[in-house]
Amino acid sequence: MTEVGPIGPMMPPPAARMSVVAAATAFVVHADSTPPAAAEPLSGVAALSGRLALQESESVPIRDRDARRRGRDILAALAALQRGLLGGADPDGATVRLAALLAEPLVTADPGLNAILTAIRLRARIELARRHMTT
Repeated sequence: MTEVGPIGPMMPPPAARMSVVAAATAFVVHADSTPPAAAEPLSGVAALSGRLALQESESVPIRDRDARRRGRDILAALAALQRGLLGGADPDGATVRLAALLAEPLVTADPGLNAILTAIRLRARIELARRHMTT
């Protein structure tokens, strides 16, 4: 463990440390300067694009939430298909539901979530291909 030494010498106040160069370049307002022009209001297009960007940023969590829900639905359909196959039942209902879930596109903003959902969808497409090959 390192030992802390005694307190060093006191520093002069900041005003005393200010160099001559810094004092020469300090901010100055001249009396004869004109005030800046007022900011122009946003045009209709700029205001609309800003509003659309705001709506898009608000919809990202909603899109990801919906994509997660759909991923869980696909996993549930895969589990139902597995239970039906193991129980000797006809898996047509589960395959129809799985095909319907895969028909809808998934849009996500999170790359990690997108990778997981891509893997889930791939597994579901493989199961559908296996079912169609045996019929």
